[in-house]
Amino acid sequence: PHIVAGIDVGEFDGLFYFAMEFIDGPTLEECLKIEGWLAEEKALEVARQIALALDHAHAHGFLHRDVKPDNILLDRSGQAKLADLGLVRIHGREKPSISARQVGAGLADESSFTRKGRVVGTPNYISPEQAQGKPGLTAAADLYSLGATLFELLTGKVPYQGSSAREVMKKHLQAPVPNPRDLQPDVSEAAARLCMKLL
Repeated sequence: PHIVAGIDVGEFDGLFYFAMEFIDGPTLEECLKIEGWLAEEKALEVARQIALALDHAHAHGFLHRDVKPDNILLDRSGQAKLADLGLVRIHGREKPSISARQVGAGLADESSFTRKGRVVGTPNYISPEQAQGKPGLTAAADLYSLGATLFELLTGKVPYQGSSAREVMKKHLQAPVPNPRDLQPDVSEAAARLCMKLL
């Protein structure tokens, strides 16, 4: 229930289409722009729901590879839905799970579409192994991105900042794991430990 449902995919009159469940609500990114950060209880509940979505995907052999607030939708009841499966990859598959034809159809952004050994993901939330372009990613990469997302939900800031994508990715590889309590002292020690463990 926490993954946006796909309804149909196909081609009509030379146009490719993908029909999915309509979520009548904002992305978490939009919520953060308005609220700055989320109350701890709400942030943890969203993270729990997305963890359930990832657990389901991982149990079926899929990695999301781009977990971030902009890819999480909230419906009117406040339920979180993981969306944007354009970078999904089946565990162990070295080739991209999307084709150049799908890129041309607008189902994926070519700047995010990569081959073995190249970086795929969003720099502010990317796992160290993704930042290095390593093959054979595991569920740990998605959990790291969930940790980076939770950090932002709790603090209103991404874990690492820099003047370029390269600098941010370098920090994901080399910088100490940040403590969300350094930015938001009201965050509980338990929530901070969870966030840091994911990171």
